[in-house]
Amino acid sequence: MKAFKVILVLVTALCLGGCYDNPLTIGSSRGIDERLLGSWQYHEKNEKVGYTSFMRRGGEEYFVRTSEAGKKPSYFRAYFSTIDGVDILNVQEMGNSIKVGKGKYYFFTYQIIPQGKLILSTIDLDSRQSAPSLVLRREISEKLAEGKLKLEPQTFTRVR
Repeated sequence: MKAFKVILVLVTALCLGGCYDNPLTIGSSRGIDERLLGSWQYHEKNEKVGYTSFMRRGGEEYFVRTSEAGKKPSYFRAYFSTIDGVDILNVQEMGNSIKVGKGKYYFFTYQIIPQGKLILSTIDLDSRQSAPSLVLRREISEKLAEGKLKLEPQTFTRVR
């Protein structure tokens, strides 16, 4: 479970938030946010757990590497989908390989705050894992409108 939390530096709470077979959108709806670039350390109860690094992968995607002491790194690709004005990261598993495959997707909102902190919030949806993109987007849109989007926040600290 700790490995998943580190994994999405993003990414965290992967298991808690659920994974999906489909992204929210096929490609990015905007360019990358340069403020995410670099390495971030995940803390759980003030203990160092691992690192996540966001690197540029073209103009609209990130390559994400997560590592935890004593374990092989995991790799992800990430890009934005904008739903009702809210930027949401689609994060796709690549496993222990740098090749883009058919990995599952996780969805996150994020906020960068002073003192080099990143808050990534896993989006928890009621839709089934195999739900099509349109159904996932519709659920997020409805929950945003109702103020009932379930989020699981995790905090990261910039290390470089």
